[in-house]
Amino acid sequence: SAVGLILSNMAEDEDADDIVSVDNLTQLNDINADGVVAALKIRHQNENVHYRHMYAGPRVLVALKPDPNLWKSDGNDEEDKKALKASLEELPFSLKPHVYSLAAFSYFNIKHQRSDATIVLSGVSGSGKTHSMYHIIEYYTAVFNKNSEPRLLENLLPVVRSLERFGSAKLRQSGHDSSRHALYTSIYIDVTGCLVGLRLDGIQFEKSRVTWREEGQGNYNIFYDLLYGASEEELQQLLLSPDHNVYKYLKLPKHNIDVLQCKKRFTEIKQALTGVGLTAEELQYVWKLLAAILRIGNVEFKSDDEFITVTDRTHVEETSDLLGTTPDQLHKLLCYRLAREHGKMTELGINLNDAEIERDIFIQAIYELLYSWLLNRVNSLLEPPETCRWKTGPIQRLGILDHPGFEGYPVNSFEQLCINYIDDKIHQITIDDLLRAEQNDYKVEAVPWTEVAYINNRGVCELIEQPYKGIISILDAACHDIGVITDCMFLEAMNQKQSMHHHYRKLTNGARKLDSKEQFIIKHTADEVLYSVTGFISKNKDFIHDDIIKFLEDCLNPILSSCDDYLVHTEDGRKPDTVLYRIKTALVDISKQFTKQTLYYVKCIDPTSDESSFDETSCRHQVEMLRLIPIIEVSKAGYVHSENYQTFLKKYKCLSQYTWPNFHSGETVEGVKILLHAMSITNECEFGNSKLFIHSTKAVATLETARLQLRPAIIQFLQKLWRGAIAREKFKLFIAVHKILVKFRAYKTRIFLNGLIRSFSSVQEMTDFGNSIEWPKPPIILMKFTKKLKAIYKRWRLTQILRTVPEDDYPEIKGKILAIELLKESGIDMGLNRRWKGNYLGATNEHSNTATFVAVCSSLMVKDQFQDIYFSTFAKKVSSVNNLKKVMDLND
Repeated sequence: SAVGLILSNMAEDEDADDIVSVDNLTQLNDINADGVVAALKIRHQNENVHYRHMYAGPRVLVALKPDPNLWKSDGNDEEDKKALKASLEELPFSLKPHVYSLAAFSYFNIKHQRSDATIVLSGVSGSGKTHSMYHIIEYYTAVFNKNSEPRLLENLLPVVRSLERFGSAKLRQSGHDSSRHALYTSIYIDVTGCLVGLRLDGIQFEKSRVTWREEGQGNYNIFYDLLYGASEEELQQLLLSPDHNVYKYLKLPKHNIDVLQCKKRFTEIKQALTGVGLTAEELQYVWKLLAAILRIGNVEFKSDDEFITVTDRTHVEETSDLLGTTPDQLHKLLCYRLAREHGKMTELGINLNDAEIERDIFIQAIYELLYSWLLNRVNSLLEPPETCRWKTGPIQRLGILDHPGFEGYPVNSFEQLCINYIDDKIHQITIDDLLRAEQNDYKVEAVPWTEVAYINNRGVCELIEQPYKGIISILDAACHDIGVITDCMFLEAMNQKQSMHHHYRKLTNGARKLDSKEQFIIKHTADEVLYSVTGFISKNKDFIHDDIIKFLEDCLNPILSSCDDYLVHTEDGRKPDTVLYRIKTALVDISKQFTKQTLYYVKCIDPTSDESSFDETSCRHQVEMLRLIPIIEVSKAGYVHSENYQTFLKKYKCLSQYTWPNFHSGETVEGVKILLHAMSITNECEFGNSKLFIHSTKAVATLETARLQLRPAIIQFLQKLWRGAIAREKFKLFIAVHKILVKFRAYKTRIFLNGLIRSFSSVQEMTDFGNSIEWPKPPIILMKFTKKLKAIYKRWRLTQILRTVPEDDYPEIKGKILAIELLKESGIDMGLNRRWKGNYLGATNEHSNTATFVAVCSSLMVKDQFQDIYFSTFAKKVSSVNNLKKVMDLND
């Protein structure tokens, strides 16, 4: 990518002869081993130990391991904080060379180029690769969106550091920790820069270190952290003593143990693992397994005439509680072996030597199971869910590959072959990416280029992994053959098939002090290594006997009972995959992933031999091993950036008014030329068949800086257009909805009115003028209209009724209406169904003494001056005297 290829602080206008000021090794006039070593020596003498880094190419950083007396690996140093702050506040191509700067390049690439990235760490064992990995993760944690899930963001670095304690150990009596496992860390982020997941994939794990290692080397650090970091109460529960020399597998000079660091690390481990989701119960199971390994390691055997037994049964009884089994079952596992005889499984006794070997195999199986379970458990808690992709958009990955560096002791074994094979394979990936593929690209595109020679290590990789003839194939055949196949027989087969290979050398009698029948030499990328073939077949088989699997499955410890998912064992006659085959498969898978990613490299160099002075010989050897000279030569003579014409124009078209927003005036290459002319960098470029190649990092920096400066305005412009488009679409939708609503209302109104017309079309011929007709339910919009229409209908119906009534009856009707309004709640029969006469006492048919009533009324008319009598009738007065009712007519 463009940003990934920009070299930090190149300072091309500075005097390249002044080695002191060189931040990039491509600035050296004479690129050779002497010049590179001299530049590294001056940089090593820099007082600021935090800036002992130099670029060796567009994507390559050389990191010198500082003086151990000045090196603080706890990540809390003030200078580290300053460097981290600068990497967060400034653009990547303005930063000094540092691991933070390379991490900034990778993150800038993934954010702006939408391309996955991986940082590959390489170097000899103990050169500071893991420390550089911590710095990279520290930068990622600081730069990620703060809206990320706190459980992920806060525990990203602590959980990686914690799991590293399960896979790292001290190799030298006064040295630093060294990883004994190859780990590929995948960090997932979404389009907003939020951390959404983490995955840890183990490629190789040196489980034999639990039970055996070279003199002066330590066991895995987690054991010492447990002994010196756990509280006294926790140690009592685990039946442990706070002294590592008590345990056979942990014996180490006392001065190598930093008790305060162990306490701090153990606290961090518990906080990190619980922070990501492990329960306190699960952690207790982990500590119990570690304690059980130490206890079983102290089990010793004694032999009777026919059988063996443990010397001190106390270890078995106490360890059985830690494993969740019974003492008898554990004792049977340690002292007997299940075998099939005549179709039945029987218990057979074993000799003293086999008992010790099987004990170590059992312990290694427990630790390997624990390590695999931890990785799987953390992945299950932190890996992004399947639904995350479609919820947050495309997920991108930032990878970090850390692996044990090259190792070469006076005599080496199978473990060193695994480590050196991985180292060779990683070097092959580097050479293919930085040297072979890049130079081939120049040839294909027909741009000016002078071939740079380099030493390819493909030969040593083919020696190990070539089908049928490679070491892996020969060793797998020996592991899977039926019958007794010894390590020496495997060596003989290898001598026959590989004797002519230029990376392999068989030993003749007298070539070494040791027996040449058990030794061979491989010329690795770094150096020649002498291997002893003893134990190769058994270590490569690496499968567990069925009786151990059955024992583990029956244990109450859930970690052990899940062994079938993690341990390799025979099942249904199927041949299990061997150790080297599994490593080869993992490396092939990773290589396929790398083809789709942008790779960055941190080349770690340990420049000292006695932990203080600069060792030029060792440094020169590491420079040659890491292929730094051809990498620097290709970087200096080559092009810092290449990109397809269409991609380039699409990315940078905003920099010219003639190419923005789209270029339609000719071929794509013409648009690229117009754009480069507008930026005044045409002289810095070469035009290939389908790609543009740029010489100068300043030119790339100019393009990127200009693009970044224009981005806010372009984003604002696009937001304006997008918001306008959304507003227009919403307005169109509103108009459409309004039209539909108007039509729908008209339709509902039409349906209601038509129904109303049909219902009331013949009301004039009805006796009740439609009073019995049920009104249809009106739509909401016509509710008020219907209410008024009903009032109009009532008035019309009343008019129709009144037309049948003579005008002389109007007063009577008005009176009845008034009576209804006044007396409607009294319940009195008001005679509404008959005609009202009013003056009932004046009517002869209602009153027999009408003459008297008329005479009295006539006199009252004269006296009181009234003319008409509206109402008169009989009345009864009821009185109660002495509880007797007396009724008296008023007319009496």
